Amino acid sequence: MSRPISATRLLLMIAAFTNPFCWFPCIAEVRSALAPMKAGMVTGTVFVVDLNGGGAPVKGAAVRLSGNSFSTGTVTDETGKYSFPAVAPAAYQIEVKAPRLAGSKTVTVVSGATVDVPIKLEVEAIRESVTVSAKEPEIPMTPSDETTINRSVTLNAPNKYERFDALLPLVPGVVRGPDGLINMKGARSTQSGALVNSAKVSDPATGNWR
Repeated sequence: MSRPISATRLLLMIAAFTNPFCWFPCIAEVRSALAPMKAGMVTGTVFVVDLNGGGAPVKGAAVRLSGNSFSTGTVTDETGKYSFPAVAPAAYQIEVKAPRLAGSKTVTVVSGATVDVPIKLEVEAIRESVTVSAKEPEIPMTPSDETTINRSVTLNAPNKYERFDALLPLVPGVVRGPDGLINMKGARSTQSGALVNSAKVSDPATGNWR
């Protein structure tokens, strides 16, 4: 029964057949190509620039390493340091978040090497949006917004000027302002309407009562 040929032995046989003078260099090259990739390590310090122009470490910042279908996170210690051990060799993106601060950097991890990546945090941009609508909301009329003066009040109440609007201040919530105009529950005459014998008595041009 024949033994199966390994991939290393097959490559060496092919190299020896094609060029018998490069036997030993080919062995070294094949072994180097088939050597397992070692994981790397990413470390660094998260800091902000203080008033003196120096770097102040940021404690408790959230650090996320992502890329190559891989994502992991950690937080900085009291000295602002973070560490990601056993990271496969590839290109990654480092994102750092802290209250009202943010920062990011790219890093390439090499097999068996430790990469030191310091990250400076800056004030995170605040985005706000306001929507302004030109349409005024309609104010629904309720029975409490209506004031009715019946016939007996009109006949018996003192009316110096013999005008219906002179009787309105007798109704609770109705006052006459310094300009002589009537205000009903805080609304001026131009902001409300009046009916006399079911007829509208508001001037269509000015909104005042006629």
